[in-house]
Amino acid sequence: MHPTVRLCLYDHCWHGIDGLTIHDIPRLNVSKTAQLQTAGALYLADIAPTFPLTATQRHFVNFIVQQEVAIDRAAIQAELARLEYPLFFFDFETIDEPVPRFAGCRPYQQVPFQYSCHVLEENGRLTHHDFLHTSHDDPRPALVEALLRHIGDHGHIVAYYAPFERGVLRDLAAAFPHHAHQLLGMADRLWDQLDMFQKHYRHHRFGKSNSLKSVLPVVTDLRYDDLDVRNGTQAQVAWQQAITTTDPHEKARLTQNLRQYCHLDTLAMVEIHAHLRRL
Repeated sequence: MHPTVRLCLYDHCWHGIDGLTIHDIPRLNVSKTAQLQTAGALYLADIAPTFPLTATQRHFVNFIVQQEVAIDRAAIQAELARLEYPLFFFDFETIDEPVPRFAGCRPYQQVPFQYSCHVLEENGRLTHHDFLHTSHDDPRPALVEALLRHIGDHGHIVAYYAPFERGVLRDLAAAFPHHAHQLLGMADRLWDQLDMFQKHYRHHRFGKSNSLKSVLPVVTDLRYDDLDVRNGTQAQVAWQQAITTTDPHEKARLTQNLRQYCHLDTLAMVEIHAHLRRL
């Protein structure tokens, strides 16, 4: 099923549902789901306190229903103190195809066609660099050359779920061995901002996820709502359209949408970093 169709069906089936439901409870088996449905429970607040859940499931339900917040400020401060400036807030956009179109790629390999990078100096100066490939040929050679220009040889590279960026960088190092030293060095300098929200910062408004898009509206004023491209799946679709369209105005519109989306991904990390420092 095409990703866009899947998203449309989800929006249709869950229309009018506002808030977390019993289907969001981690590892809730089919039998207990059926019991809750028979009892008329839909939202987490509908679940009786005596209903048998595991300790993890009950903690999840209570945390959301009781609107709890848990922040370990000392641990966050210690983690931030480890960071070496300048900080490179970084995000790839990739395409993963079952039948690779570029030589040397394997099925479903994450092939980067775009990135955004906000650079924060220790004195607070912020600059931005980006790359977006807009033609049919392999985006990786030009992307690697841009990476080497935009990312210096010292300072932490901040990503949100760093294993993804690390995997892309290691694939690039394998594909371009003459740049492997620099690319593997970048992979080793990655620092995962997601760790803060997995280990030290929980908020009931994050819901069942601590993804960037769940955390961002809780801790900053930034939103994805007004963008035409609002997630990675839409970015893949927009890029495919951008490199195939023959209409220059449509191509310009699509590339602008892609740049705005990827720019917001890394600006979001900058704003989250500022919020964490203020705690």
